Amino acid sequence: MLWFRKFITFILLATGIALQFLQFPVSLAGERIKKMLILEIENTPYTRLSAAKRFGADFIELSYERLSHQPEVREVFLGLMDRSGGGCVSSSQWASFLRTFQRTEAVGTGIVFSFNEGLYRINSVERLLTQDAADTTCLEVSFLARYIDSNQDDVPQLSEKDFMDYPGIKVELEGLLKGTVPNEKILNITPKLWKGFAQKFLDQDSFRPAFTYNSKLFISGTIDQPVPWTLKIPWLKRFCQILGAMAILLGIAVGISAHRLAGRRQGIPVASVWLSVLCDTILLSGSVFFFALFIDSFWIKVLGQPSLLGIVPDWPSQQMITGLHFVSIPAVFIALPLLSLWFTSLSAQRIHIDEKGITSFGALGSRRMEWTELKDISVEEQQNPFAFTVVDFRSLQRVLSLKGVDKEIIINQPSSSQRKVLIIHFFKKYAPQGVSQSQIIKELDKW
Repeated sequence: MLWFRKFITFILLATGIALQFLQFPVSLAGERIKKMLILEIENTPYTRLSAAKRFGADFIELSYERLSHQPEVREVFLGLMDRSGGGCVSSSQWASFLRTFQRTEAVGTGIVFSFNEGLYRINSVERLLTQDAADTTCLEVSFLARYIDSNQDDVPQLSEKDFMDYPGIKVELEGLLKGTVPNEKILNITPKLWKGFAQKFLDQDSFRPAFTYNSKLFISGTIDQPVPWTLKIPWLKRFCQILGAMAILLGIAVGISAHRLAGRRQGIPVASVWLSVLCDTILLSGSVFFFALFIDSFWIKVLGQPSLLGIVPDWPSQQMITGLHFVSIPAVFIALPLLSLWFTSLSAQRIHIDEKGITSFGALGSRRMEWTELKDISVEEQQNPFAFTVVDFRSLQRVLSLKGVDKEIIINQPSSSQRKVLIIHFFKKYAPQGVSQSQIIKELDKW
């Protein structure tokens, strides 16, 4: 097919030209997500026995169910999220809380309670009278340490001698011990070293294995961390230029074969050579523009690199794909194939008329209609395919429609009156006697 050869020509030439002139860098840079080891430090966790021993009568053990009659208090405690905080409740509920846990003689300041795997102290209790006369009590609560129901022996307790074979891990722990508590740090050690340490000392069934060291609790885990990377590619620009030159040479070869195919066809050329050159120039220009954008879209989206064309969004955005890049995808895969088909059908059509019938050589091949098959000839207005409104269907060209029983041939409007006269002359010359005298041939005069 002539159209397919010309379309391949445009693809090769556009890709080759784009690869020749795009400014590829000498290195790639970006970020990748890497799982990193993280270590959190907290105060040594308390158990029921150790908390009762440490805080005595000030300690009470709470649970979600035990606070069912004081839902406002429960909501405040749930909002602590293992850290300090506070909130306000109605004074009646706070009084109910104190009565339930036998704290009627105090306002609640100094109470130490365990709740939701944490141990907290109530630092202050203030009773307020709001504007709507509602009696409100506000609490300030601080996080003391983690609280566990089981015995403390379930968490491995490590000493300095346990780290004799792991000096790198010990350095990381000492760094955390010198800082504030609670705190966290990404470990600067290899996963292989940590894996050996964890298999030797830590609970392998735990999602976040923990251990105690130097009277502090350490909790291990992983975190997704963006890590910068750089790849040197000094050869890429020259490689793309060589690849582009090969594509251009191959495109020229395919283009020459397409023009030779068109030149070997019989018949009268409906359009002039200059129209074909104009259509090819428009298509090649559009192909180069959109193929450059398409390559740039791949460069930005897939490789995550800055635009080769210097095109950036007009507003701050993490997504560097612009509207032009987005349009290039349907342009390359839909618009350019359809436009090249339409242009080729306009510029490459040839009409051969003889005593047996009419043959149209077009973009997709040839179509033959015998004189005996011809039933009607009519001149029709071909509407502008790019006008999509209801009222604006402007005429594109006046075509000649040859209709048979089960086929139709459309002859485009010739680019000059001489070509039109020549086509009409051959119609009248070779049409059979019955056809030439009928209304069918007289319809040609309207063209």
